[in-house]
Formats: sequence, structure tokens, C-alpha cells
Amino acid sequence: MNSKTAQSALMARIVSVSDSETDLQKLAYAAKGLESLTNQTPEDFTGSYGVSWNQSTDTYAQLGSSTNHVALPIQSKMRRCLLADDGTVSAYLHAADSSFLANGGAATLDGSAGQVMVEIPKFYFKHTFSGSTHSWEVSEIPLSGFAVHPAFIKNNIEVDFRYMGAYEASSASSKMGSASGVYPAVSKTRTTFRSEASARGTGWRQVDFYLHSAIQLLYLVEYKDFNSQEMIGQGRTTLSSGAWSNGSYIGICGYSDAHGNQTANQTTSGGGVTGDIQGDFMSYRGIENLFGNIWKMVDGWTVNDVSSSQMIQYATNNDADFADTGSTNMTVIYDDTSPHATGAYISELADISTGFLGTTLSGASNTYVGDYYWQYADGSGWSLPRVGSTADNGAPAGVFALYVHTASSASDAHVGSRVAF
Repeated sequence: MNSKTAQSALMARIVSVSDSETDLQKLAYAAKGLESLTNQTPEDFTGSYGVSWNQSTDTYAQLGSSTNHVALPIQSKMRRCLLADDGTVSAYLHAADSSFLANGGAATLDGSAGQVMVEIPKFYFKHTFSGSTHSWEVSEIPLSGFAVHPAFIKNNIEVDFRYMGAYEASSASSKMGSASGVYPAVSKTRTTFRSEASARGTGWRQVDFYLHSAIQLLYLVEYKDFNSQEMIGQGRTTLSSGAWSNGSYIGICGYSDAHGNQTANQTTSGGGVTGDIQGDFMSYRGIENLFGNIWKMVDGWTVNDVSSSQMIQYATNNDADFADTGSTNMTVIYDDTSPHATGAYISELADISTGFLGTTLSGASNTYVGDYYWQYADGSGWSLPRVGSTADNGAPAGVFALYVHTASSASDAHVGSRVAF
């Protein structure tokens, strides 16, 4: 990679600075970046960055550009916005407080001015597995051996951005949304959620397998540790003595508003439920309750519990092929011929390029992946994948928590979804 390419990549970063920055701040940012080009190689700005994990020794190592590990050029561009039904950004929200627009005006977060979403920029990735070591790297630009993350090949078209609901999915007038000040919708089937998402307009859907796995990857590269409850906080996972009703276990959307695009956490000491005043939540770069509060269904992902000795998982990023059963036009994610008849903490991962699926379940809440995989293979047929876990689940919850033993047609008072575009 030559200096001209590096400068182009840097200028692309400069012009993407939040609209809330003044022209003077932008110029200062540019000057600082161009000055540093004289002291560092082009790869310091445009190279990959990542993490390796030896699943035998449970040790991590930083990979790639140390500059990028500080700057986090992909993660730092994740930002909240208001997205119109036609998929265009109406406005960006203030980086530090979503109650305001990026230009300082008051923001409307109830969905009437657009759904509150987190914009995620396209990136490239690479995964390798050697011996007992997984390595994951990401890059803003195409490097040798890297590919566009499949989250950004949507309906067979490469897109520059994906959008994930800043909040768990709401439901109004039979349309899925993402709005502050409302409770997340629960007790609906994935088929119903799918219909309500598409009713918002072309391009709208529930969060799909590939987008979910992209966020997992960005989290992992940023923190270099699977244990999200240790890195970010326990979020809304420690409540007790409540019920699966609004204002009890189920928290209202919007607790993270005052934190904007930042990663944040609040976990109440003691964890008991008294109305909804405790305000427990977590947010990863603007995505509120990525884990905890309620389970989130994921679409474009089917799980066939064939028998006690085989479980096959499939995925697609073409919403015309989203389904609750079957694998038509889907790709096999992982054919597990040694599935588990129980749930436990993940200690080893499958050698797959996209996603994070446990193969060995002999860990603990503070070792290895630190999240639970509820598998229960028994030949019960097509199952519903759901992620993140719930307000009362405690240590098993997290960014990598996964449950695949619910019937594909199920609905439940502690299971919801999240909208995406």
C-alpha cells in the first residue's frame, strides 16, 4: 500500500467526522492526521487490526496496527441516526447525547421523525484457525486475504452501511420500529416480527445472522476479550423477584439516550425489581441492550435439530429467503455432529469464518467465552435462534449468549426482536 492510498483513506475519515464538529475542529483533525503521516507508515492508518484467541490456554493477543487499536476506525464511526422509511438518513444524533441532533437541536426519538438506528460502516475481515488459535482481523479497506463482511452483501448487493435498531423492537400499527420511551414488543412469533419489519418498507427486516455476527466481531476486536459483562458491565441481567411485564423485568427503551454513541452500563446493586425505577441497561456503541433485558430473535438463520448427534445451522442475507423452517437458498453455517444435550458455558468455538458458535461447553462465567450456549440437541426439529439473554439470567448472558432449543413457531413474554435495514 502506498502513501497516496493511505492519504486517501485518511481524508475519507476526515470528511466522515460527525456533523457536530466545527470546521476548525475538522481542520485540526486533518492537520494532526497529516502530520502523523510523516512519522508512521501508511499501514498504521489503513492496515488491519484484530485479536487472536488460543482456546486451549484461554489467552489473547493483539494483532495488526497498534494505531488502529487506539483509534478504532471502524467502531468509532458507528453512530446513531434517524432513518426514514425509504432508508435515507434524516439526521444524525449528537455523539454524546441522543436527546439532541448532531447540530445541537432537539431530537425526536419516538419514531415519528424516523427510526432511531445505529449506522455501521462497511468493513473487511479475515478469520483463520490454526492449532487451537482463532484469529480475527478487520480493515476499512480491502487487503490481501480479506473479504467484505457478508453483513454488507444485502440481498446480493454490496452496501456501504447497515443499520441496526438502537433499541429493541417496538410495534405500532403493525410496523416494527426502534423508538425511545416505549417498551419492547414481546409475545410475537418470528413470522409476525418479520411481517412487521417488512411493513415499514423495502429493505427493512429483523436483525439478521450476518449483521449480528458483525457486531459481535467488532466488539471482540475492540475489547480483545469475550467476557462482555466484565468488559462493559452486567447491564439489565441481574434483576430478581419480578415478572415478565412492562416496568418489572422488561425495561423501557431509552435508558441509554444520555450516552449517545458511547458504550455505557448501569447495573443496580441488589438487583430487585421496584417498578422500573432501577433503569438498568447496557449499550455497546449506541446499541442499547445488545444483551440482557429480553431475548432477541434473529432472522435469516435456521437451526435444524436433526437428532441428538446432529444439529445443522443455516443462514442467508437475502430477505426473500428468510424462513422459520427449511434451508432453501441458505448456506450451511455449521454442521455440528457432536451437539450437546444440555446448556453450559462456551469453552471452544467452531472453525467458521462468520459467527461464533460453541463446540465445547466446559467453561465458566469468568473463563473462555464466559457466555452460555443453550443447545439441548434431541431431534426436535426446526428451532428458533435467540441471542443476548434476559433481565433475570445473570452471568450466562452476554454478547455471545445463544439459545437454540425453542420451536421455530414459538412466542414468549420474554422474547422480542430488533429492527434492521
